[in-house]
Amino acid sequence: MLDRSLQIAPQYQPVTPVDIRIYFSQAELDALMSSDPSLTGIESLNISKFSSGCGEIPTGYSYIAAGTSGKIDSFYYVQFSTAGFSDFYIRGGTDPALAVSFVSLGAKRVGQHVQVNWQTASESKNRGFEIQYSVDGVSFRNVGFVTSKASGGNSNTILSYSFYHFGASNASGYYRLRQEDTDGKSVFSGTAFVKAISGKKMEFIRFYPNPAKQTLYFEITAASKVRANIIVSGADGRVAKQLQQELFLGNNKITIPLNGLQAGIYLISVKDADGNRVYTNKLIKQ
Repeated sequence: MLDRSLQIAPQYQPVTPVDIRIYFSQAELDALMSSDPSLTGIESLNISKFSSGCGEIPTGYSYIAAGTSGKIDSFYYVQFSTAGFSDFYIRGGTDPALAVSFVSLGAKRVGQHVQVNWQTASESKNRGFEIQYSVDGVSFRNVGFVTSKASGGNSNTILSYSFYHFGASNASGYYRLRQEDTDGKSVFSGTAFVKAISGKKMEFIRFYPNPAKQTLYFEITAASKVRANIIVSGADGRVAKQLQQELFLGNNKITIPLNGLQAGIYLISVKDADGNRVYTNKLIKQ
């Protein structure tokens, strides 16, 4: 581990993950590589994040994979993404303290809940995962636990996990995992971020494909349970197709069959339950 840390103490924690770049000298790189035989160059460097001083990695640190690395003039750098600030240290790419090797971690809104998904590439003496939630990316609380799928806590194959945070807040938030070994030791994963649901009744993410042949898909985020009226009109203003859809809090995916529509240009619009037009766009039917 590099015998120097970067401490960032902002007035406010970021609401979305931000990129951080740490610079270091040739002498510091040489010293680090001489102390860790596993290092092959700057591309094998990664980051540790925790609040104690230099030395052995304590229980509860966060291991962060570096996104990019390089050299500018006479200085090297590693760049990574983080959702919260603390002390950061440059370290070797291997991570012997981790009993679990994570492949991915993500979170998304599903209706009124948030679904947290993650994958592991390998597990050793793993008891399971405590799922933690935070509104600011700093103070986390436990919202559930998922037991390891690995037989005896040991696995060398990819395992997939999911957890539903029922009744999650509409505000933006952060999720992380506290992986716990069978001997009681634990480490934290990185964080996954979910966006807040806006104050609008409906917020349209996208509709696709466009041009479309047989089927059109809408992805809509709703701030609450609400009815949407989707209207497809021809160039003459006549309604060619109409669909009423009950939306639920969070992400909604709607399938609209386009059978019976002639090829041409159409106007697609969405109205709320009060008849207010909240979305309009052009659709090309092939």
